[in-house]
Amino acid sequence: MNTPRVPPTKVTYETPKGGLDPFDVDEARTQHVVEARGWGYGWVPGDERVVPGSVYDDIPMGYRYLAIVEKLAIVVDGRVVREWPVTEASDHSFRRSVAYDRGAGVGEVMTEAAIDRYWSNDAPWAPWTHPYRVQTQNLRDLDEPCIIGGPDYEAAIALACELKVATPAMVSRVLSHQSWH
Repeated sequence: MNTPRVPPTKVTYETPKGGLDPFDVDEARTQHVVEARGWGYGWVPGDERVVPGSVYDDIPMGYRYLAIVEKLAIVVDGRVVREWPVTEASDHSFRRSVAYDRGAGVGEVMTEAAIDRYWSNDAPWAPWTHPYRVQTQNLRDLDEPCIIGGPDYEAAIALACELKVATPAMVSRVLSHQSWH
């Protein structure tokens, strides 16, 4: 059986310089990718820092969010083309910001324990708060720029495989999500 071809991505933000196509399937190492209502390039995180500083310098602020995601799989035509392992990169920034936005920690210091208490409850979360996302290469394929796959990888993979879109889909784990205006 032939592996489906993944076409080049139309990148909105040319950052970080020399980065990888966000839907690249040839790099064997897990990559991080920037998304802010458009794709930036992907990169293999180094030991010293998870996000290159140029990402924050090169994406103009203005009525958008800035998300750093860890690419875990690419799905084409209902088939998983490539998977990468989850790294040790912390999703603490994402978990903390969502917990705070949803009212956790009001009147208390936002410790890891307070964040864990919030994430362990079954409160109905806004869709963007799920830690795993499914996004298409062409962010305009769907009603929303990202479909939420749920709280675990398996649910996100299942959703990605069920999509009826013309472009590849990425399953990722959100490391950071912040307002960018």
